[in-house]
Amino acid sequence: YGRFEAYGQSKLAAILHARELARRLQASRLIVS
Repeated sequence: YGRFEAYGQSKLAAILHARELARRLQASRLIVS
């Protein structure tokens, strides 16, 4: 398990989290950039 794998997984998790957060906030007037 290398550090590049960990880095990639953390970046992927951050992207997925941001997408899910944006989806949940879609009905509100908040804007996620």
